[in-house]
Amino acid sequence: MNRSNAPLAAAFALAVALPSLSHAEKPGLYKAAIPPGSAGVRMFNSGAPISSGKAKFGERFVRGLGTGDASPYITMIAGSRSMSCGGKSITADLKEGRFYTLICGGNHEGTLLEDPQPKNAAKTFVILYNLSQQDAVRLMTANGKLNVVTDTPPRGIGSREINPVRVEFGVFDKQNHNLFDIGQVAFAPERIYSIFVTQVAGEVRAYVRESIIAAEM
Repeated sequence: MNRSNAPLAAAFALAVALPSLSHAEKPGLYKAAIPPGSAGVRMFNSGAPISSGKAKFGERFVRGLGTGDASPYITMIAGSRSMSCGGKSITADLKEGRFYTLICGGNHEGTLLEDPQPKNAAKTFVILYNLSQQDAVRLMTANGKLNVVTDTPPRGIGSREINPVRVEFGVFDKQNHNLFDIGQVAFAPERIYSIFVTQVAGEVRAYVRESIIAAEM
């Protein structure tokens, strides 16, 4: 069983901003207004740190992304668009009004995932990304008694709207074996939190990141 000793503040460290955008980001996506004809796209780095200029959306470069960092969502015109991170480049068909996460590094590098969106603004929205080699992962309370997000397959996404809480969470496999202790997390209302589960050299790690949008959106 792997345990995290990182302080809660580190778990909630916000991802870096894009240099071409304002440094002020806006939290939460419940009330996000995407310009007509556009989509929101961000990057998550599950591998080694990516230096500045090694990742970009179209022609717009992203600052360096550390391991476990997520960029803010930025606006891209819907349709066929190119993006790259590390040594992987892809072209994807972005749909209007949708949000996406491009995975950088790790075994799933170059994977573009469409992110689910919440419906009830009074709730907290939690998204679980399985970027590990586990057959399925679960987000549960640390004591293993409450299943928050059910079995999520590799390269898959699970999500759930919950009441805002402060509780200790853990990542478990489908046999309810604890894979990683996230520790205590304070979820705020009207916010979206992404929990990225990765695996390096057989060791599972989880990164909690609040989903944020770039100021231009």
